[in-house]
Amino acid sequence: MIRIAITPVAYAAIAGVLGGPFAGSVMAGLGGVAGWAGWQWLFLLEGLPSVLAGFVTLAYLPDRPEEARWLDSEDRRALAAELANDRQDAGPREHHVMSVFANPRVWLLIAIFFCLLWANSTLTFWAPSIIAEAGFGASAVGWIAGGAYLVGAVGMIFNGFDSDRRREVRGHFAFAAALGAVGLALTGMLANAGPWAVVFALVLAITGTMSAIPVFWQLPNRFLAGAAAAAGVAMINSIANLAGAVAPYSLGVVKDATGRLSAGLVVAALVEALAVALVLAAPSLRETAPAPRRVLAH
Repeated sequence: MIRIAITPVAYAAIAGVLGGPFAGSVMAGLGGVAGWAGWQWLFLLEGLPSVLAGFVTLAYLPDRPEEARWLDSEDRRALAAELANDRQDAGPREHHVMSVFANPRVWLLIAIFFCLLWANSTLTFWAPSIIAEAGFGASAVGWIAGGAYLVGAVGMIFNGFDSDRRREVRGHFAFAAALGAVGLALTGMLANAGPWAVVFALVLAITGTMSAIPVFWQLPNRFLAGAAAAAGVAMINSIANLAGAVAPYSLGVVKDATGRLSAGLVVAALVEALAVALVLAAPSLRETAPAPRRVLAH
């Protein structure tokens, strides 16, 4: 039996594939309907599924494999055994919630993820503008962005699968984030090299940056478990996501000052490169135990 891990984070890339053309269609087709602007319809139609998904999650998502009604008894036992093996392979880890706030490795991961999300947020908010500025028409922007995120989804799945297979995390994160940083820098530097050169660089940036995200989340599991893992992941995610407010705004300021996005993209590339340097240089993140095996379903 072949079992393949499909990380939930990959669905963010798939959402980008579908969301780009959808957003373009809504903005173009519903602008002015019922007195609403296109962006208002977009917020409504893209926000409602998330609200509904929250209620569905509360009602149907199980807490443990033993509660998953869609699995047969054999799969439930296999998943439970995999989780037990993960806990044994990982060795002793911190379980106390309060220890998370004073743990320097947690703060280091916050810094690393902040740098990565700086690049990711820059791409998420500004990719359509980058494509349009390269010279493509409005009707093509959504489709090109969707295609770029399709390549990104493939990269995420491949990088996560290879990381699991080799049981190595830091190198896979560093390579993917470095690829994203190079792509971001090239996107800014090739602004005058032709539209398809910009698209190629943008695809590199999206693929590398998004491929680093699922691999990153293996790092907290090396030293946190139980309630501490839940608190640590929440703390890392919530604080690092402040980059989502700072990065797009800062790029907008640069664009207003210079008239172009190039300088801001190079800055975002340098920030992402800092994530690579931190994860490679920090001795506290080096593998001290085998990478936890992912729970897989056929």
